[in-house]
Amino acid sequence: MKGIFCLFIIGLSYSSGAQVTPVLPDSIPVNRLPLYTANGIVVSMHEINADFVSSLHVEHPTKADHERTCLTRNGKIVLTTDQRFDVITPKEYGNRKKFPASVNARVYWLNGCLVSEDLPISKAAIRKSEVLLSSDDSRIPAGAACLSLWTLTDEERGIRKKGIWIRGLEKEESLGLQNR
Repeated sequence: MKGIFCLFIIGLSYSSGAQVTPVLPDSIPVNRLPLYTANGIVVSMHEINADFVSSLHVEHPTKADHERTCLTRNGKIVLTTDQRFDVITPKEYGNRKKFPASVNARVYWLNGCLVSEDLPISKAAIRKSEVLLSSDDSRIPAGAACLSLWTLTDEERGIRKKGIWIRGLEKEESLGLQNR
């Protein structure tokens, strides 16, 4: 049942006609997955237990959503569930990180998008975190630091591993998987 539920959600997330390109240049964003929320908490689709889901709603992206935040540019899966999640906000997570003493302001990103310091996120959904400075990224104001949180895996983000893309299907020859 759980496997069928996950496939159902994935099928719904791509029903808007968005195409997934397996190999993309570095300059093109590869995050084409919807935002998953359960009871108002940002979650990973991998931690959802189908036995506890009481309702599922797919919100397709609108122009207003795209202008307000890039988090929902690929739509949003809204779940109502009896499942409990261990929640943390970006501000609470940031208090556990070491920021340079020269930092006089903090900003918070989730999956590459600016978010509120009070956004509830499931702890289990966070796959990667890093502190970035204005010298690391031009979008960060001078004197500020950014706590960048990712709920997407490297594969979902389209991160290169050893010179090859790991997102999507590729030719077996490029992965060294040809029959011997």
